[in-house]
Amino acid sequence: MEHVLKKKNGLIIVAVMTALLRCETVSAQDMKPFLTLKTAKAMAEASDKKASDMGIKVHIAIVDDGGNLKYYLRQDGAPLVAEKISQMKAFTALAMEKSTAEVGEISKAETPGIELVPHLIKFGGGLPIKNSKGQILGGIGVSGASKGEDAACAQAGLDAVKAMIK
Repeated sequence: MEHVLKKKNGLIIVAVMTALLRCETVSAQDMKPFLTLKTAKAMAEASDKKASDMGIKVHIAIVDDGGNLKYYLRQDGAPLVAEKISQMKAFTALAMEKSTAEVGEISKAETPGIELVPHLIKFGGGLPIKNSKGQILGGIGVSGASKGEDAACAQAGLDAVKAMIK
């Protein structure tokens, strides 16, 4: 009887091990998408190129899904005050999961309480970074020129990495 139980337990162990080996391994990136440094750098470079083509000087800030600064670029000659504003635009776009221009529209509609949230930017230049499934990966903020020019540079950054943020 003892011999039969050992053989049965051995077969169960073999069956479990076989099932485990057949399962696909899942990487951390497959479980939770995130913004890579490579992607953030490519976004900043595309925004930088757009600003140069437009003849403007800007700061470009990219934050991850936790609001942490992932990548930052200041063009030579960009106004110093725009540094913090670019970072606040990136954070606002992340936190609200909307463009900073949309946040401005929401605040104009007198949405109760929005004016009490510190550090929210309510004019163009900040965009959320989302993958093709709509999951938020971070935010990009551009500052130093007009709100429309800032927004165009941020959009150029997003457009450049669409294939990278599936």
